[in-house]
Amino acid sequence: MINLNLKKEIILHIFNLFGCFGSKYNTIQNLIDNQFLIDKKVAFENEGGEKQFSNIYAAYYKIDNSIINIMITDFNDEYVMIAKLDSYPMHALRISNDIDDNGTFCVNIENNRWVDCGTLLQAKLLAGFESISEIFSQWNKSDDYSEMYKTLIGFLNQQELKH
Repeated sequence: MINLNLKKEIILHIFNLFGCFGSKYNTIQNLIDNQFLIDKKVAFENEGGEKQFSNIYAAYYKIDNSIINIMITDFNDEYVMIAKLDSYPMHALRISNDIDDNGTFCVNIENNRWVDCGTLLQAKLLAGFESISEIFSQWNKSDDYSEMYKTLIGFLNQQELKH
């Protein structure tokens, strides 16, 4: 059984590590910055039915022989992150500033089939990001983000079907 309050806190903590929701403390690096802005956008309809576009930020960090890729999109009051480490499956996190939203924390098991992560997997990802925050890390803008973008769109489409 997943503890929803713990899941929400883990998701919020991870997003805050990357400067989301205006966090200025304990950040690895603020990835919601024009230096990481890519030329792709995500189109969506707001509650009034108007078409809007959200920015997408993509960055990577190389440590030893491993590469961590992060893609974040900002829907004004909601963030979605895709995270990838080397050949491991991609993870997706989603949270809004709605107090009743416990967020979404999933792993891509194959071809944009997403399943909820258990607490252990959530904690492992949190521990990994926390260990990066303890060392100086210089993130770079991603140039090769087509796979992550395709995965982001697939995740968003699946989330839309759930609601």
